[in-house]
Amino acid sequence: MISVVMPVYNAEKYLNEAIESILTQTYDDFEFIILNDGSTDRSEEIILSYNDARIVYIKNETNLQIVKTLNKGVAVAKGKYIARMDADDISLPQRFEKQIQCMEGNPHIAICGTHIQIFGDKRYTLSYPLNDMEIKAKLLFNTALGHATILAKTEIFQKFQYDEEYNKSEDYELWTRLLLEYQASNIPELLYEYRYHATQTCTIHKKKQDNMACSIREKYLTNLGNTFHQDEIEILGKINRKEFTPYHTMHTLLTKFIQLDNNHFNKTALEEIFHEEYWLMLNANIYLNLPCYFAYREFNKYSNYKLSLKDKIKFYLKFWLKYRRNAKEET
Repeated sequence: MISVVMPVYNAEKYLNEAIESILTQTYDDFEFIILNDGSTDRSEEIILSYNDARIVYIKNETNLQIVKTLNKGVAVAKGKYIARMDADDISLPQRFEKQIQCMEGNPHIAICGTHIQIFGDKRYTLSYPLNDMEIKAKLLFNTALGHATILAKTEIFQKFQYDEEYNKSEDYELWTRLLLEYQASNIPELLYEYRYHATQTCTIHKKKQDNMACSIREKYLTNLGNTFHQDEIEILGKINRKEFTPYHTMHTLLTKFIQLDNNHFNKTALEEIFHEEYWLMLNANIYLNLPCYFAYREFNKYSNYKLSLKDKIKFYLKFWLKYRRNAKEET
């Protein structure tokens, strides 16, 4: 039923935990495709130490990097579904069982993800939009599916594949193409643990990554037949990067999206995701004091985004503490 695709590159420190979290799943009808991408540490030794018939071992003689290696794993997959896994993370025991239930019970869904627990050097949770319309709206800002958490129909994955031009943003780019034709869902449970640690490989410069994300948003809209100016697309990027944006600027752009004549976006989902992203941006810019406060006033007055009393109190407290601190520093 499932082909698990896990690339490995110099992952000896955490590889045992990753492998065992897959082999001990409560749902066990799977093949486990482990692709050693030219590792120079003990990764191969660790992989070969497991005597489990479900493991399919593939070795790249040289380092092909993540996108080529993923496509290689997807191409040989025999299961009805493909599951992703990273070599330094942990899949919780019921992950596959619950994702199979979701996919088999909803045949119109092509891809299913889960929420993520970050652990290690940092600890917090990552929650994603649950239904297809919210996921498609969220893609205007950033990825809306936890890459390593997904379970997807193999025939669809093999049809689309990852684009090698978008190394390190390959998942975001793939979702914007795949979800033009198909539907997605996220299970509202923490079924995957993502390890945050100082030795993680991150070879791409942040500015280049931001430019790549902007290119993906532009291509997403173009493929839908929608024309947006570069500065409008950049507003989406600014809000996603938590750069301060006046409320009327965001609201004008939202209105344009709502008025689009296509069936891809849903008005309610657009409003929810836009305002959720804007609220996160406001909280990241409280240090700006009055500009942020006035933007919050507009946001709270004109948006339909329901803030809890707790959220409002926390915002006011943080704002006044920052405001008073800055006033003291100025005097």
